[in-house]
Amino acid sequence: MSSRHGVGPGTYVRVGFTNRRADDTLIAEMQRFARGEAFDERAMPELDSEAVSFRVASESFAAVRRLLKGDLETLRLVIRYQGRRVPTVGGILLYGIDRLRHFPDAWMQVGRFEGIV
Repeated sequence: MSSRHGVGPGTYVRVGFTNRRADDTLIAEMQRFARGEAFDERAMPELDSEAVSFRVASESFAAVRRLLKGDLETLRLVIRYQGRRVPTVGGILLYGIDRLRHFPDAWMQVGRFEGIV
């Protein structure tokens, strides 16, 4: 939006009937979205794959199927990053051994819909 509309230079988003200045976090999220990247699939290269509890992940899948170590990559709980297996943000949020140290204020909102996809 140009300044002739009473708004200075920068990045703005439409919220209802108004334009609001986008903060750095929202801009980064929009850039990730444009690249097709999800926040929960971002690598956490400062950690190793053992930061994700395979035992806890296995227990949560027990009613559905037996989980194998390689399934952690398939589920995008860990990914290859510069030749190493490291956890993703989602891996730490769901099954992180020390998740509160990395994401002390995180919360999740989940929806479940009945039907066939």
